[in-house]
Amino acid sequence: MAQQGHFATMGEMHCRSRKANFTIYPTDTPAIYPYALNTSSSTQYYVTLNDTTKVQSWRIYTSTDSSNSNPKFKKLTTVPKEGFETMYTAGYHQWSIVKALDVHGKGIRSSSRVVETFVPSEKLAAMCEEGGCPDAKGYDFGNSGGYLASEAQSGA
Repeated sequence: MAQQGHFATMGEMHCRSRKANFTIYPTDTPAIYPYALNTSSSTQYYVTLNDTTKVQSWRIYTSTDSSNSNPKFKKLTTVPKEGFETMYTAGYHQWSIVKALDVHGKGIRSSSRVVETFVPSEKLAAMCEEGGCPDAKGYDFGNSGGYLASEAQSGA
């Protein structure tokens, strides 16, 4: 924390900082966004958990079936946390959940729902690549029935 104070009207300043332990326990569940260009490509996992200093790693679980009330998930991997959002790549997996782990590998929070890997439609995939759809401006579910071209492609 930095504090600033003025002692004179002529611009004299005094600055002081203090260092203290700053620990935040999560109050939310981890978010996971799995993306694959198609079912033959790799899955990109984007994982984050806001407002916490306790997460040290992520354990990703996957399944090929989420249709019954008790799907079987297998541990895919454990990856170290990398800043605000961690990205991990693996082979294609249709369903995923994630668990946030502390420094001892103990679970802190798990994702609250099973997430299906996003695979873009054929039309949208034309605007996408292995890591996502950075050139797609949006997706129109209305009359055009497809992607909205990027500004570069639409001439805007």
